[in-house]
Amino acid sequence: MLTYSGGDNSFVLASNHLMWPGHSRVYRYVWKNGAWSGPLDVAGNTDYWAVPYYVGAATDTPLIRYVYSENWGLKTRTETNGVLAPAQNVASYLSERGYTLTGNPLAYFTDAAGELHLIINGEKNGVAGFYYVKP
Repeated sequence: MLTYSGGDNSFVLASNHLMWPGHSRVYRYVWKNGAWSGPLDVAGNTDYWAVPYYVGAATDTPLIRYVYSENWGLKTRTETNGVLAPAQNVASYLSERGYTLTGNPLAYFTDAAGELHLIINGEKNGVAGFYYVKP
C-alpha cells in the first residue's frame, strides 16, 4: 500500500513479509529525496498473516497512520517523525465512539490533522447499518 505524506513531502509504502510459516510482519519504507529508507517494523512479529489494510498521511503534520491485521484483529498505529505510537485495537477505537463492528471497516480516511475516519458495517445503540465514524 502506498500513500503520499504531504506533512514531510514523502511517499510511504507498507507491505507484509512472511517471516516463517504462521508468522509475518508489516514493514514500512519511505521514499524521500530520491531514495528509499530502510524498513521500519510497524506490527512486530505476529501470529498468522499480518496484512496492511490502510496507510494514510496527514497533510498538516508529518504523521502516518497504519491499519493492519494482527492475530485475527485490526490494529491502528501512528508514526510521527519516525516514532511509532502504541498500537490500538480498531474495535476499541470504535467502541469508544459507541459503535460495534460487524466485519472489517469498508473505508478508511486520514484527515489533515492525522485523525482516523471510517465507514463501517456495524451497530450503534442497537441499530445495525452503515456508519461514518469520525474522531
